[in-house]
Amino acid sequence: MLKISADNEIVNKYVGDILSGKKHACKEMVQSCQRYVADLESGKFEFKPREADEIIAIIESTFALTGGEDKDGKPFRGKPLILQPWQKFVVYNLFGFYKPKTDIRRFTEGLIFIPKKNGKTPFAAALAWAFGLKYAASESKILLTSFTQMQSMMSFDFIRDNLDMMKLVRKKRSGPEPFVVTDNNMEHSISGEFAGGKIVIQAFSGDPKDGLNGNFVIADEIHQYRNDEQYTYYQRAMKAYRNKLMLAITTAGEDTNSFCYRRLKTCQKILEGEIKDDSYFVFIAKADQNEDGSVDYTNPIEHEKANPSYGVTIVPEEMLREAHISANEKGSLMGFLAKELNIYMPSLKVYFSKDKFIESDGSYNWTLEELAKLPIFWYGGVDLSKIKDLTAAVLYGHYNGVDIIVPHAWFPITRAYEKAKQDGIDLFGWQDDGFLDMCNSNTIQQADIVKWFVGMRNMGFKIKDIRYDRTFGEEFIESMKAEKFKVTDQPQLYKKTTKGFQRIDRMSEENKLYYMHSEAYEYCIGNVLAQEKTGGYMEFSKIAENLRIDIFAASVFAAVGMLENNTKLMEQKRQLGV
Repeated sequence: MLKISADNEIVNKYVGDILSGKKHACKEMVQSCQRYVADLESGKFEFKPREADEIIAIIESTFALTGGEDKDGKPFRGKPLILQPWQKFVVYNLFGFYKPKTDIRRFTEGLIFIPKKNGKTPFAAALAWAFGLKYAASESKILLTSFTQMQSMMSFDFIRDNLDMMKLVRKKRSGPEPFVVTDNNMEHSISGEFAGGKIVIQAFSGDPKDGLNGNFVIADEIHQYRNDEQYTYYQRAMKAYRNKLMLAITTAGEDTNSFCYRRLKTCQKILEGEIKDDSYFVFIAKADQNEDGSVDYTNPIEHEKANPSYGVTIVPEEMLREAHISANEKGSLMGFLAKELNIYMPSLKVYFSKDKFIESDGSYNWTLEELAKLPIFWYGGVDLSKIKDLTAAVLYGHYNGVDIIVPHAWFPITRAYEKAKQDGIDLFGWQDDGFLDMCNSNTIQQADIVKWFVGMRNMGFKIKDIRYDRTFGEEFIESMKAEKFKVTDQPQLYKKTTKGFQRIDRMSEENKLYYMHSEAYEYCIGNVLAQEKTGGYMEFSKIAENLRIDIFAASVFAAVGMLENNTKLMEQKRQLGV
C-alpha cells in the first residue's frame, strides 16, 4: 500500500476541514473541494500524488521569499517559500491528475481568483519555475504576461531574484552559471540549459507578440484585459505541447462586461456542474453574497472565506478595521469589496445592479415558442441608433404579474470584429445565442428589423404598438406602416421615458422581470448611467462613449408604450362604466 506523503495529508485535511465546515470557505471553494473528491473517486483519471509532491519539493527547496513582512512584522526575504495548504491543494489538482495510462496531465487551463496580498503572484511564479524544471527535457518555454509591463515584471523579477540567490545567473558573458538574463527595453528573458534540458522564461505585456510559443503561460490580473484577444493569443501559443498550462490569476474588477467577468461566470458554472470541462481547474476565493448581491462585509467569517492566506499574509485585525472604516465611505467600500473580499463591484457610475436583474431573470424560463402563445398583447421598442453601429429592438409584454422582454439586435458584419475587439463587446457570442443578427453589409439594413417584427408576428406575437425614435427612422416608419404595424414616435426626452425606466427598475427589484437570459441585454444594463431630475424624472445615458445601451433603451420605449396603452384602455373602460 502506497504511503501517504506529508503534503498529501495536508491537502486531505484542507479538503476535509472545508467540507465539514470546520474551516470557513465560500460556496465556490466548497464546490472545488467537492470536485476534487469526486475526481478521486470517479476513476476517470489516474491520480499521481508523487508528481504533485515533486512540484512542491522543487518550490520549497529552491525558492525563497524576496520581500514583505509576516503578521509579526518580521521580513520575509530569504525565508524558504513554504506553501500554504490552499497552495498545495492547487498543486495537487494541477499536477496530480493524469489521463489514464499516460504522462499527460488532465488540467491544461486554470483560474486562480483570489484577493490581493494572498501571495498569488509569487506562488504562480514559483509554480512556473517548478513547471519549467519538470518539463525541461521538452524545452520549457514560460510566458509571463499581463495587461501592464509592471505586473508582468513582478513574476519575472521574483524568478530572477531567486535564481540569483541560488547563484545560477551568469554575471559575465562566459561565466559558468547556466542562466543568462536579458532585461532591457526590448526584451525581458531568462534562458539556460538546466536539469537535462532547456528553460526559457519571457515577460510580456500589452498586445501579443508574433511568433511566440510556450508550454506554461501566466496571465496575471486578467480583470484589466479589455477583451479576450490577448488571452486567446497566448492560449494558442501552446498548441505544440501536450503537457501545457494556461493559468489566469486575478482579483475582482469593476467591469461586469469584461472578459474576466464572463470567464468568472463560466468557471462558476463549471463548479456548479452546469458546464462540463475536465481540463479546466477552478479556484475561487471570495466572500459569499446574499441573494440581492449584498455582502456582510464587517463579518470576519466572510473575510476568512475570501482570503485563503487569512492569518498568514492577511492580518485579521487590520482587515476588520479597514472594513469598519470603509463602511462610512462609499468609494472606499467599493474598493474594499472588490480587492479585499473579491466581489465584482460595478463602477459607481452604473445605475443598475446587474446581479439583481440576473436574479430576477433566473426565476423564469419561458421559451420563445411558449411566449408567442401567451394570450397577451406585446409592445415593441426600437433604438435605430447609427447605421454603422448596434441597432436594437424588443417586444415587451406582461403576463401573470411578470414583465417580459424579448430582445434582439443587429450589427454590420464588416465592422463586428473591429468593434468587438476595441470595445470588448461579445457580439459573436450574442449571435451564437440567437440575440443578434449580423447584417451582410457595411451598414444596418432597416429592412432586417422590419423583417424581424414580421417574423415575430407570424410566430404568434400579438403586437399592438411599436415605439421608435424618429431621428433615424424615416425609412423604417414607411416600411413598418406598409406591413400594417402601428408605430408611434417616442422622443428620447426624460420626461417621456421616465415611466418606462422606472417600470423596468421596479419590476427587476421585485423579481418580476424576465429577458430570456440574454447576455446582450445584461451588457446594456451594465452600462446605464442615470440621474434623478427635478420632479422625480430619470434621465439616462451610457457611462462611456465606447459602450452601448441600445437594447435597454429599446425596452424603455416599449415599456412606455405598454403603460400608455394600458392607461388609455383603463380610461376608456371608466368612461364606459365598465
